[in-house]
Amino acid sequence: MLGGGVLMISVGTLIIFGKGIFGADDTDSILPLVGAGTAIGSIPFFISSGNNKRKAGHINLGFQPETFPGQSPIILGAQPAITIKIGL
Repeated sequence: MLGGGVLMISVGTLIIFGKGIFGADDTDSILPLVGAGTAIGSIPFFISSGNNKRKAGHINLGFQPETFPGQSPIILGAQPAITIKIGL
């Protein structure tokens, strides 16, 4: 939303100055105003994404210990694993 808003402000401003400030009509100012509203409206989404980032899960690659039954009572080993941690 922020990128689209900045783009609308830029294009609308170029249209207005391309026609000359006094040659532009009222409808030419709509695009920069809508762009400003869109850019300002993106602020709650940035705040929400920051909150969700802290709650998001993490994926780690590592080794998990594993026991294998063998000729001796227990043989310990390590197996590659992907662990997923989800914070609630």
